[in-house]
Amino acid sequence: MNKFKSFITVLIVLTIAIGLIGCSDGTSIEDVREEALALRVLVGEDGGGRINIDGQDEGISFESEYSLGREVELEAVADEDYQFEGWKSNVDGDIVEGMEEKITITMDEEKTFIAVFVVEDADDSRYTVIFKDYDDNVLKAEEVEYGSNATAPAEPTREGYEFTGWDVDFTNVTEDLTVRAQYEINIYTVRFEDYDGTELKTEEVDHGSNATAPESPEREGYEFTGWDVDFTNVTDDIIVTALYVDEDATTYKVTFKDYNGDEIAERIVEKGSDASAPESPEREGYEFTGWDVEFTNVTEDLTVRAQYEINIYTVRFEDYDGTDLKTEEVEYGSNGTAPESPEREGYKFTGWDVDFTDVTEDIIVTAQYEAAPEEGDLTVGITIPFVEEVTELSVSVDENSNYVTVTWEHSSDDIVGYYVYRSSDYDVDNAERVSGFINEENFTDQSGEAGDYYWIIAYNQDGYSSGLVGGVEAK
Repeated sequence: MNKFKSFITVLIVLTIAIGLIGCSDGTSIEDVREEALALRVLVGEDGGGRINIDGQDEGISFESEYSLGREVELEAVADEDYQFEGWKSNVDGDIVEGMEEKITITMDEEKTFIAVFVVEDADDSRYTVIFKDYDDNVLKAEEVEYGSNATAPAEPTREGYEFTGWDVDFTNVTEDLTVRAQYEINIYTVRFEDYDGTELKTEEVDHGSNATAPESPEREGYEFTGWDVDFTNVTDDIIVTALYVDEDATTYKVTFKDYNGDEIAERIVEKGSDASAPESPEREGYEFTGWDVEFTNVTEDLTVRAQYEINIYTVRFEDYDGTDLKTEEVEYGSNGTAPESPEREGYKFTGWDVDFTDVTEDIIVTAQYEAAPEEGDLTVGITIPFVEEVTELSVSVDENSNYVTVTWEHSSDDIVGYYVYRSSDYDVDNAERVSGFINEENFTDQSGEAGDYYWIIAYNQDGYSSGLVGGVEAK
């Protein structure tokens, strides 16, 4: 019994001593326990590796508590075909610069570390992102680095539709992408009313669709003759009103026709009344200007025809440096007329960059050149045996474009190229070169015209020429 009391006494003394030693700075044991700090380590959402904590493989996620001041070793280990990109201190943060795969941290606060891995060498890869409209028209194309975001073009527009966004995400790009514009069709309200504003029918119609009229209304003492506005190809909210004429009144028919004789609308009106015109018709390349006859105070059957004015477009011919060579106004569907072939030192004019026939909009046409052979490369004017090999020279004028096409044949393997010459008469001394050095047996002269004469000069592999062959008139 005395031994047991002695043991209890010693135990109490030791407990008090430990408490005094552990809390000599005034801190309780509970306070010490509260200084345990949380450490959370995980692999980024794209995966690609694992994490080691103090040399132990902890997979892709680790969480534990450590005492204040404790040092902990973190190591990011990349999977095959991946490489370590860096550490983040929070999910939405940026990679912290200067931190290697293996780091040692000191627990002075609660910490989070995220190991980020990327496909090996992906940081050197670039991908093409193409933005396309609903009709596959390319709106924009750009190259972006692996993991970067593409930048969308300005929101496209589409008649009768509302742009709603893009079909795929183009952030964090890791492959070539095609991104297409998405649209929602516009919906319009078509309301049919009687002569006094009474609603006969209301319906919603997709852009470009037709509304459906209600049954023909009745009005005592009057005859229903139709509706005041067209409700096909609806492109806006519209109100359609029933039209009537007095049963006993003298009436006339007013027919509205387009330029080609197609009927646009028909109106039945009382004698002395005015007909209501349909919506202005459209004609490609023309502007509607009105109707050819009056349709007020109608006293007889009438045919009224749409009038138009043709659109005029500007065609500007520019040199390689933007200098204005010629500017002209051209009617819709007509051809521009090129200026004289420009000259550029060290170069030969080869033609124009865009077609200027059948013009349907304002255009800029730019002169094209190719570097001329350096002096001494070709020996000109020496007649050599293969002169007879340039045969079947043919020159013709295209009926649609008015361009002159020159073709010829040869049967010698020695010939490597040609120049084409032109003159306004049959005098070879007046001939001027109009082509660059070409290796095909045809040439289109956009500046030539009927009545011009053409010659060919051929060159062999040694640089000798055949002399001018031809003198054929363009017809």
